[in-house]
Amino acid sequence: MSWNHRILATEHKGEIFLNIHEVYYNDKGIPDSYTTNPVSVSGETLEDLEWVLEKMRDCLSKPILWGDEKFPQEKQ
Repeated sequence: MSWNHRILATEHKGEIFLNIHEVYYNDKGIPDSYTTNPVSVSGETLEDLEWVLEKMRDCLSKPILWGDEKFPQEKQ
């Protein structure tokens, strides 16, 4: 199983919120789950923080996915 950071959209009371989550993929490369809570920037070293921030920045260039019952549809 592989994973990466992705932006997930959720809707609450008519408003759409965007958060970064870890998304997990099945053997066919299809997203099949994600972290319950958005991820934070944390690590044991400054290099760890740089790596996390780089991976988060990478997700900005990928399509946004819907969370909740629409997962893993792409948000248009």
